Amino acid sequence: MIRSLALLLACGFLCGACSISRSLSASSASISASILSISSSASSSASSSADDAYAGDVRAATYALVDSGSLESEALLREVGRVSSEHGITDWQDSALTYRAIGLGLQDGRLAESEARALAVGLAQGRPERSAEVLAGWQADGASAP
Repeated sequence: MIRSLALLLACGFLCGACSISRSLSASSASISASILSISSSASSSASSSADDAYAGDVRAATYALVDSGSLESEALLREVGRVSSEHGITDWQDSALTYRAIGLGLQDGRLAESEARALAVGLAQGRPERSAEVLAGWQADGASAP
């Protein structure tokens, strides 16, 4: 009888331990998932912040060239290349963000539509999607100046 009682207590203890172990395992998995989610959000936020900073600098550089009266597509491409290099961006020629930011800079400088279109064609270097992004930035409603 005592032996049966001891065996029963031991089984009860083991079942309780298994339950606690499963509970801890589930909690651990939940905590891991939360940490991954936070890490992913922070990484995404940092990337977005870097993109915003880059676009803002391209926009400001474009505006400065418009404001100085020395806006030519060659000079603008050189300046955008310099800004991109400062941000560690090497593929800026293939980035829609670059061309849209240029368009916003043109808008900030109040460049006439005909001038914006001509410049967009020059910057596109035979790639119409680039020209379209410049014009989309230039035409953006309510874009706030840098």
